[in-house]
Amino acid sequence: MQVGPETHQYVNLQLELPVDRYAVTGSVQSGDWGAVCCELLGAISGNIKGGRIEMGWLQDTFQEPDDDSTELERIRYARAYIF
Repeated sequence: MQVGPETHQYVNLQLELPVDRYAVTGSVQSGDWGAVCCELLGAISGNIKGGRIEMGWLQDTFQEPDDDSTELERIRYARAYIF
């Protein structure tokens, strides 16, 4: 499957990952996955195990935004959806 340049721009905007350098591969080591989760999603799951988050928690915590949602809420929803 080929992806167009706009797909890379979406990845850059949503996940704040650089798209003009080497690809991110392999596992990422973090001493505090709760802090990573809080930074990206604005909430901390009590069930993070080895960098894994329960899908049910994401679904329960990040409901689809409505017309009254803030930009930050929409960004966090998009990140949770991508996860």
